[in-house]
Amino acid sequence: MNKKILKTLITLTVMSLLAGCGGQSTATSNDASDGTGSTKLILGAYTTPREAYGELTQLFASQWKEKNGQEVTFEESYLGSGAQSRAIVEGFEADIAALSLDGDIQKIADAGLITHDWHTLPNNGMVSTSIVAFAVRKGNPKNIHDWADLAQPGLEILTPDPKTSGGARWNILAIYGAALRGKVKDVAANDEAAATEFLKSVLKNVTVFDKGARESITNFEAGTGDVAITSGTPSTSPTTRDGASRSSATPSSPKSAAGAPHRAPAARPVPRSAASTPPANMT
Repeated sequence: MNKKILKTLITLTVMSLLAGCGGQSTATSNDASDGTGSTKLILGAYTTPREAYGELTQLFASQWKEKNGQEVTFEESYLGSGAQSRAIVEGFEADIAALSLDGDIQKIADAGLITHDWHTLPNNGMVSTSIVAFAVRKGNPKNIHDWADLAQPGLEILTPDPKTSGGARWNILAIYGAALRGKVKDVAANDEAAATEFLKSVLKNVTVFDKGARESITNFEAGTGDVAITSGTPSTSPTTRDGASRSSATPSSPKSAAGAPHRAPAARPVPRSAASTPPANMT
């Protein structure tokens, strides 16, 4: 997706969420009642869009200050989508939850921490859409161009752990879905058993299951593995840490098993009286 369009979509969604916060922010100054005091908001998000949200929160704060005369500051926490969802349910008092899976937001709602219908925003609560892509080494020495190439013997693949990362689940659904729809060479369409076997053959090549998409791509940039499977492009640099260039490839069918692209939701949990316990990566 065009970076400018993505930022616009995220900005509009974040602004919609924050505008509805009213008096529900984590901390306000004594002068907050007239809208001119300072307020602090805590963002609990998944790891992939860290840089984008870091820029967008500052953009929102500047626009909000100009329009309303009120200073807004942010604290940001980034974890794998599933881990962030559990942290919020277990007591981390995020004012805004921006996660990778609809189900992870729904778990927060099911815990009674989101009382509004978060699907009613202009984009049904979805901040952005993206597709699965491959990060490969400079020159693509392993000739990785499509899904079938991931099953070649001896390939070292990096993808996040589906137990903690929503993006990892999208990756798995994309692999399985491509096979099921007949988009993988030598795998018959609509054959669930064959699609499952292909998924297994790819997962056998995974050498590292990192806890989140950011950790996975950072590990790849540090020199580990031949290819990293990622939903979108979380890396901000076209070079690895050792200075070697890298490139990317997009498979012919980069969508999920349902045929839909990865959609990232966001919602605003209600405040709680219990003291919040921020995850270790709070910034």
